[in-house]
Amino acid sequence: MKRTVLIALKIAWVIACVVVLVVTLAKFDGKPNSDIGDFEAWTMLVLSFPAEWLVVALFVGVAAVAEHSFRTVIPTSYGYLSILWLLWFIVGYLQWFVLLSWVIRWVKQRRSSNVPKTSSRPV
Repeated sequence: MKRTVLIALKIAWVIACVVVLVVTLAKFDGKPNSDIGDFEAWTMLVLSFPAEWLVVALFVGVAAVAEHSFRTVIPTSYGYLSILWLLWFIVGYLQWFVLLSWVIRWVKQRRSSNVPKTSSRPV
């Protein structure tokens, strides 16, 4: 039962992420400051919370270096939106379905090793 729920949650999460990508790419108007980037950012931030802040920090760092060192701004494009989505997807997937599963197994293992053994000997 638990495994079925986990699989259903994983499928729903992946579908939600793919819908975000499809809508983002379909509605992108080709302008360098397109508002569809805000839609993608906010929805993927919600789906990948809290680990999405790693991707945000990475992109802010890359943008700052590009602007400071090369006097250029990274324009919004299909490639930019796709790469950003892919990074959020990977980080979110790893967070929710790899790391969280590992933490749950680790906690269960720790709890089972801390349970005192009861003896079957009469007192």
